[in-house]
This record gives sequence, structure tokens and C-alpha cells, in this order.
Amino acid sequence: MLKLCNFSNYITDLERINSNAQELENFLAQHRMDGLELLICQPWDAQIIPPHLIHGVHLCYWPVWLEFWQGKQQELLAHFGSQEKINEYYGGDSRDILVEKYRQQILLAEKTGAKYIVFHIGHTQLKHLFDHQFTCSDEEVVEASIDLLNEIFSGLESNLLLLMENLWMSGLTFLKPQLVEKLLTEVNYPNKGFMLDTGHLLNTNPYLTNQEGGIAYILQVLNDLGENKKYIYGMHLQKSISGEYALANKKTVVEKEKAMEYILNIDQHQPFDHPEVKRLVEAVEPVYLTYEFITRSKEQWSNYLTIQNKALNL
Repeated sequence: MLKLCNFSNYITDLERINSNAQELENFLAQHRMDGLELLICQPWDAQIIPPHLIHGVHLCYWPVWLEFWQGKQQELLAHFGSQEKINEYYGGDSRDILVEKYRQQILLAEKTGAKYIVFHIGHTQLKHLFDHQFTCSDEEVVEASIDLLNEIFSGLESNLLLLMENLWMSGLTFLKPQLVEKLLTEVNYPNKGFMLDTGHLLNTNPYLTNQEGGIAYILQVLNDLGENKKYIYGMHLQKSISGEYALANKKTVVEKEKAMEYILNIDQHQPFDHPEVKRLVEAVEPVYLTYEFITRSKEQWSNYLTIQNKALNL
């Protein structure tokens, strides 16, 4: 098992290490981390983030994509307000643009030397993040994701391990084992499996109030997956016990300027500090264990890594 942490080449992350590869390497060694799962936000500089540290690449994601993929123009205009804003969001007006953008990300991941890529299986419109009234079904999102992935990988030369990640909105939540089976059988790419994000799974149950209950909940969901649990090759280990906030802040009016604050209050990406978290790692036995946190400073990042290491006794 490799123990990784999330990192990006966005300027705020690079400033934490003074854009210095040795400082990054020293930081990872200090926290007994084997390397990185990288989110590439701008041109990658191998002199700052060297290939030997990069084990995975998290692909960029469009949370609102299903209507664009399905060509539902009126729904897109209702959501974005104008064709100009639609083009700005996706980078064009044809669904082929999504295929090409994902292909370019995958080819770049190959160049970094990464072993795996992470692809979100989920969709929601902004307003439904606030009211939780998701209008498309898990089945519809999974079916469209299969269609998208099959177009992406058609004729693409890649040996990367594709890890499909769960979310808490419509799509792959791990609460429907038949959809896990469907992805395994219908995505036409042989080297595939799943990335279990523990915080996203916790977000599917707003009635959880503590880590013990959350860990028990995740273990039950894993048990319900049966044999297909063995295809979970990666784990984003993070805590998100935010149900009380989610229930108290359901809204019917979209507040776009507060969307990111709202999302971060739900999808918290905090460390587990309860020793029972070891049971999750033991139940999955992932090849890649990634501490995926959202932090505001290098000091907080360091503190979060220390807390979860202690909980896991690693």
C-alpha cells in the first residue's frame, strides 16, 4: 500500500513549498508519505513536482455536464443564462470538447509517470446542491458516464489505471451495488476499478453525528458491495460529518456567490482522528491510500496529516 496526499500545481499550493522540489520531498518524508495524487491546474513543471513523486492524477471535473452531453440546449440556457457562458464553462459548444479535454488530461497524466487517474461519476446542477432535489437519477448519470468514458478511451493508447470515484449527488454513490457492477461490465477499458472517497460516502447520510457511526456506516456499505469491493483499488481517506449543517441549510433559492462556501461546509475533507478508522483501511486494503484534505495553509496541511497518521498508527 502506498500512502499519498493530494496536491495541485495551482499557485497557492506551489507557494507552500516555495516552488521547490526538495522542499516538497522533505515535507512528504517528514509526514511519512510515499508521494502525491496530483491535480493539474496549469502547465506541469517537472522541476518543481518531479515524476517520481506522482503516483496518481486527479482529472478535472465539470459538476454540471449531463445536459451538455445530452444536447439539452434549453436546460443549459436556463442554467447558465446565455450561450456565451455555456461556451465559457465547457470551452466550446460541442460535446466533443469534453472528450478531447479528458483525453488531453489523460495524455498529460501519462507524461507525469502516474500510475492511475481519478474520474468522478456524478452530476448536479448548482441549485440542487442547495435544495438536494436532484432531478436526474443515479442510473441516468452512470449510463451517460459510461457513454462518455467509452468515447474518451476509444482509440486512446493508455495503460493508466482508471479509478472511478463516488460522490454524494446523482451518480456513483456506492449505495446501489448494481451500478458498481454496471460500470465494471460496460466501461470498455480493461484497466479499471474504483476510488472510494470516504467523506463523499458519509455525505450520503445526513443523520450521521460522529466518527464511530460514520465508520460503521461505511463498513456496512462496503459489505453490501460483496465481491465487487475488491475492485476498490484506491481510497480518499477524509472525514465529512456534515449532515447537521446540510439539513439545516437546505435552500430553494440559489445563492451562486455562496456556492463554494456551502460546498466546503458539506464536503469538508478533514482528517479522521478516531482509531477505529483503521478498520476502513483494513476492510478495503487499497493499493493507493490518499489523504485528501482541503487546507488553508501549510501548517494546517501538516497538522491534518499528523492527525490522520496518528489515528491510523502509521
